[in-house]
Amino acid sequence: VTFTCPKPQGVFSVEILQYIEMKTSSFGGLIIQKDSGSQSLLDFQRRFTWTVNATLTPSFGFDFNATGLRQIHPSVSCPDHHTYTLWSAPNVLVGKFCRFGPISRAQFLNLGIFSLDVPASQRVQQD
Repeated sequence: VTFTCPKPQGVFSVEILQYIEMKTSSFGGLIIQKDSGSQSLLDFQRRFTWTVNATLTPSFGFDFNATGLRQIHPSVSCPDHHTYTLWSAPNVLVGKFCRFGPISRAQFLNLGIFSLDVPASQRVQQD
């Protein structure tokens, strides 16, 4: 992509979408995001979104055992500026969250959407 404006990171953001179709009764995959890839993407605000659709099992869960999450008011920002958002359907917000809290798991029926917002010039925090 070639930009004609002098500071495209002030105008554009990057969104990376992953769709996961669960075709077995167990979810063996881990959702792990790293800033691997183009160094130039670090200049942009980034959103990583995972949409998990479970067609053969009535429910599934996202585990946050490493650090846990804590729910925040949508207008509040996290200390590390990494904001996690969960939806139980495309337009049904469960909540916004920061790392390091008591929530270790979120259970969903059929569909769950999980996103991570990372500000420009920051790498994804790894534990």
